[in-house]
Amino acid sequence: MISQLRYIGFIDPRFFRSLPITTRVDSDSALRVGTSELHFVSDSLPVGTEVKIWISSGNFVCQSIAEIEAEEVQREEMFAERQRLAAEKEASRQQEAIKLNQSLNIPVSWYPDVKPVLSGLTESGMGNGCKSNTVFHVVLNEDLHSGRLHRVAGQPLCSSSMGKFGDLVGWHKEEQSVHKVTCKKCLEIAGKFI
Repeated sequence: MISQLRYIGFIDPRFFRSLPITTRVDSDSALRVGTSELHFVSDSLPVGTEVKIWISSGNFVCQSIAEIEAEEVQREEMFAERQRLAAEKEASRQQEAIKLNQSLNIPVSWYPDVKPVLSGLTESGMGNGCKSNTVFHVVLNEDLHSGRLHRVAGQPLCSSSMGKFGDLVGWHKEEQSVHKVTCKKCLEIAGKFI
């Protein structure tokens, strides 16, 4: 619990330069730092309790070192739990992507990649310069000729024309993660191969 403190008398300006500072609660429930003395506004902490003093919103406040350390341990545990959950979620996402990508019966080798819908960094973006409706395409490693469908290596399965901003990102080369194909047209064409 953070306790508010009050200062009686003139505050030595050098005291501010020493903050935050650690001290112990004296026998008369005061906190003494050099010639400066602070008193609790409400309930004081037990005598001998080691506290840390700092300024918050223009007021002197303190908290016991034991509470600060306990809060830090709790924060570290929560962070570790969030990291564990994120790793589980990513592993699940990767398993789903692998399962879907393996189910595609495309007769040539391919990889998933992005042809970005550029947006810069806006609220509708994904935080990487791509708009949230950017999808992963099936990009061919080899030429594909099947009936009326003709694609050359490096083209997405869904389109023979790259169009404006048509460069693929190449994330498959940089990242170790597997991406799930999300382009509806690529999935529709891939579904025609048996």
